[in-house]
Amino acid sequence: QGNIGLIKQCQDLTFFDISKLVGRVIENDEQW
Repeated sequence: QGNIGLIKQCQDLTFFDISKLVGRVIENDEQW
């Protein structure tokens, strides 16, 4: 059960990182 919780945290962190990355790409598109 502990491992499942750790995996879920990793998934949430990855989703958050992807959201930031997408936000940066959108900002770059607006700048160009």
